[in-house]
Amino acid sequence: MHLQQTVHIMTSHFWAKLNTESANDLMRWSTVKKLTYDILEMKKIIIPVNLVSAQHWVLVVVDILTDTHTGTICLMDSCNAERIWILKKIEV
Repeated sequence: MHLQQTVHIMTSHFWAKLNTESANDLMRWSTVKKLTYDILEMKKIIIPVNLVSAQHWVLVVVDILTDTHTGTICLMDSCNAERIWILKKIEV
């Protein structure tokens, strides 16, 4: 039985690099050659975010846009803090 992969989990280094490099520079992280699958065929992309200055982790879940579903970006934060800037960084 073959299970189709539908979720991609980025490494925690992705967020750190996103803050120091452009989104285009990070494209190499998600090439079909590197991953062996097309990241845009996933249903969700999960991005762990380490907020070093706050000594806190949050989780971003990107629900991919499809023909029948509008994509969404969800920020999960156990502290319920106002961290809109994280979502703005991911939207780029």
